[in-house]
Amino acid sequence: MSKIIKEKVQSFDEKEEEAIAKGKAFFIKCKESKRFKELSSPDSSVRVKLVHVDGDSLGIGLCECILDGPLEECVAYEFIKDLRGKREGMEAKGVEKIETRKVNDHCQLFLTIRELGYTLANREARTKCYWKREGKKAWIVYEDSKELDEEFPIKPKNVVIAAKTTWEFETIHKEEGEVAQTKATYASMIDVKGSIPTVIMDHLAMNYLKSILLMKKKFDKSQEIDALRRSKVAEEMKKIQVKRDYSYKDHFKALPGKTKVKGCFFLTESSFKLVGAQKGWGITKTHANAELHEVAAYFWNFESRILKETSQDVERSTIKDDEGTWEKVVKRRVKVEGHGIKEGVREFCYIMKLIKVDKNTFELKMEAVRENNDRSSYINLTPATKQKLKVFSCNEDATIRMTRIGSLHTRIEFVTMIELGKEASDSIVKKTLLKHLDEAGEVERYFNKLVKLEGMTKEVGAALGADMVWEGGQLGGRNKRKKREKHIEKVCEESAALREVVKKYPWFVTMLKRARLGELTLNNSVSTKLECVDESQATIIGNNLSPSLRSRKIIEAGVDAWRMQNRAVGELFEEFPWMEGIFVELGKGVVKTAPWGLMFRVSFGAVTSLIDLATDIYVTLMFKNDNKLGYFHASLASLTVSLAIQLIFVFFQNRILGWQKVSREAFSVLIGLKPAVDAYRIAKGAKQEAGHAVDPLTELTGMKIIEMFSESIPGVLIQLLAIISSASKGVVIEAWISVIISALTTGYNSAVISYDWDTDPLKRQAVPDFYGYVPSNSTKRSVVFISMVFFGAGMLMIRCLTIVMLGMMGSKWVMSYIGIDLSLYLSVKVLRGDFWYW
Repeated sequence: MSKIIKEKVQSFDEKEEEAIAKGKAFFIKCKESKRFKELSSPDSSVRVKLVHVDGDSLGIGLCECILDGPLEECVAYEFIKDLRGKREGMEAKGVEKIETRKVNDHCQLFLTIRELGYTLANREARTKCYWKREGKKAWIVYEDSKELDEEFPIKPKNVVIAAKTTWEFETIHKEEGEVAQTKATYASMIDVKGSIPTVIMDHLAMNYLKSILLMKKKFDKSQEIDALRRSKVAEEMKKIQVKRDYSYKDHFKALPGKTKVKGCFFLTESSFKLVGAQKGWGITKTHANAELHEVAAYFWNFESRILKETSQDVERSTIKDDEGTWEKVVKRRVKVEGHGIKEGVREFCYIMKLIKVDKNTFELKMEAVRENNDRSSYINLTPATKQKLKVFSCNEDATIRMTRIGSLHTRIEFVTMIELGKEASDSIVKKTLLKHLDEAGEVERYFNKLVKLEGMTKEVGAALGADMVWEGGQLGGRNKRKKREKHIEKVCEESAALREVVKKYPWFVTMLKRARLGELTLNNSVSTKLECVDESQATIIGNNLSPSLRSRKIIEAGVDAWRMQNRAVGELFEEFPWMEGIFVELGKGVVKTAPWGLMFRVSFGAVTSLIDLATDIYVTLMFKNDNKLGYFHASLASLTVSLAIQLIFVFFQNRILGWQKVSREAFSVLIGLKPAVDAYRIAKGAKQEAGHAVDPLTELTGMKIIEMFSESIPGVLIQLLAIISSASKGVVIEAWISVIISALTTGYNSAVISYDWDTDPLKRQAVPDFYGYVPSNSTKRSVVFISMVFFGAGMLMIRCLTIVMLGMMGSKWVMSYIGIDLSLYLSVKVLRGDFWYW
């Protein structure tokens, strides 16, 4: 169709020319009218206006936007009604039925049946549609027609509306090499018949607005447009000379008492502090997978689409730009809502200066233009006008430092001081401050999505995976299934690398969505080759990630098990090595949000630890009450030694981080929740922090070993000795329960240690001759784990009972038994060649 519009000359009869002329006259009249009221649009770049008298059925709407496509393609998209994407969009607007009949290349008949809701009868629109090109302009005109009445009779109770709509498409002049753009404007007059309240007409107008929003999304080339402008600016920046007399100041020194922002994106770190009435300070540190000049150009292009989309500002504009000086005056207007603040728009006006500090560093300074200084003339609204428009001036001084740390790797530091004025509460200052810090951190996400397939690394893959499960503001209502699935689709659509993967394997998005949902399913291994996978098998493979993660404490081990159980996943990781990073970060998000995930693991670890501790304390007190002071002192000594060794371990693990950190960790030991705290860290995928002696997995293992050898095993020995020595007097059931719980806890802890270390991918890779005895099949793994638990508990009971009975014969028998047992064990280890790995 677009080729016909571009190349084929059309002939119009007299009636067609008359209809098009009337449509153009109607459009011009609407555009010149001053009676329209502007409606709030979900897209700030799309303007929509409406005229309607309350209780009347007639409404006139006017809408305009810029489309990123050539004129003929935009006209063709609007004219053709039976496109799949358009039909889905119409269904979302309440359109129940669509019928078209072609008259000729430039004319067609069009029928729609629309559900209005609000208990109103369905409305039918029966129109005749024409398009006509006039040089750099084109028109589409809709007028009422009865030519479809015979083929499609009017349904009972349906109401036929009267409608008149005209589209104007106009080519926007562009330099060679720039993205073609078209200005699209339409005027529509619709009489839906009946008495219709204004609120319903406004809602209907917004439904019609969705047509142009869908068209705008169809032709959106924001990435290409921003990239082209950024590339030009970056080339000019390479000519900037180092400013030798620049007074370098450390703007990025953290304020004491700052608060770390939770929920930052992946490699981004942010902190803030409220520093007085209506004032706040904040800092963000992040990285970008891009060249230094590209990053500097990203921030310098103040009016770029990505910055508008990220900030969701009402307006971003340049007031004055002295080309060649790298200094300009810019303005942004932000709608701030919340308790304790006047309704309206907050306006920030800055003088932006770009300074080249050295060959590897740029600084972008943004100095607030205040109303009482000598540059206040840059603020183009008088105080009286601002009050009338509910625009309130605010101040922000910010500095962005960009440092090259690699050929395609740039470090970004952003520091800001915001002052919102007397009307703002502390909560609003904090909210605005965090929003501005988040905007600076968005640079990491943006450049990650621009990385092409050949430039992907495991780190970038991990960042994309983190984006899929990020709890940031862009994913509102993230707990809803549809929102999660749509966000996965959006990430795959925006990422240059993932677009190529989806192009080759269309089912990849389905697998990602199923893996992200993390639903409670059974494992069903798929042995199909990568090139033979279909949508149904992709669904099963995606579902299999959940049980694999459930069966591991370490996320990486769960993903590794998933890879081994599903052939296509293993082949996918071989073809795209960076893909594993995506699913590791995806797995962290799944474990964190799934009901069987993080909270279950933490709760289970806390409950088992507390039950074991409680039964030990109960039996110890029972020994005291029964006047068995020897057993009481032994049990008390066992518990005391266990706590003491754990506290010593905690001290050496955290001593470099200070006494405050040591005290927090020690408190978790004293209340018996240290295993739960360690399980929480591992389930979140925490890495070894600077200052820690060992990594989280080694810390968890060490604490479990201490608990087993200083509390659980001695407890079993003491309690068995007490039971046997008191057998003639009768044994209370609580004593046996405590022994069994201690034995099972020890068996469980030992099985977990062995299982976690054996299924760790890094350990299997480093020592393949030793690690790898746990099979990849989920059912077999479960059998092995359960067997290890009961085998460990049973062996403990047998050995402890043997030691107790031999001890009643004499200590020499005990020492002989332990010596022979350990000698045989170590001999077997030496003969097997794994003495250093046990």
